[in-house]
Amino acid sequence: MTVANLVNIASVKPLFKAGDLTTSAVALIDVDTDDCWKIESIFLCNADTTNSCTADIDVSVDNGSNYYYLTKGLVIPPATTISIIDRPIFMDETDIIRGLASANGDIDWVISGTFMTD
Repeated sequence: MTVANLVNIASVKPLFKAGDLTTSAVALIDVDTDDCWKIESIFLCNADTTNSCTADIDVSVDNGSNYYYLTKGLVIPPATTISIIDRPIFMDETDIIRGLASANGDIDWVISGTFMTD
């Protein structure tokens, strides 16, 4: 396992992922070997028009051995979208972003950025 070499990039592609959070923590992003992902935005939207919902988003820099919170118990009001990051973050191989919500299917997530491989 080595960090992707950004000097010798073989390809650069746009990255766009989306889905729903459940009450179980699931990987939203799992970076493959020899890859580097520049995450430029993470949005969470409470699609429920009546009830608030909470969300946890965390990251692992050691292939899932340890996780560190970007958000913990973040309350998202009904019919509201929240930006989680306001500056880009770089993820190298085997880094993971995962998330969960207090109610199945209430929180939609969107992640946008750049995918690079060497």
